[in-house]
Amino acid sequence: MLELRAQGLKLREIAEQVGMTTGGVGTILHHARKAAKAREETAKADVGADT
Repeated sequence: MLELRAQGLKLREIAEQVGMTTGGVGTILHHARKAAKAREETAKADVGADT
């Protein structure tokens, strides 16, 4: 789904392609973005701890 969103598809279009509701797609994308942000912050903290 992240790839489809990155390609510029709207939530409705993604939902149609994967057979889900628009709300379900939005929820999954929200959680994916939140997890990616947390991983990024952890990686930055790990790099800072090495110095």
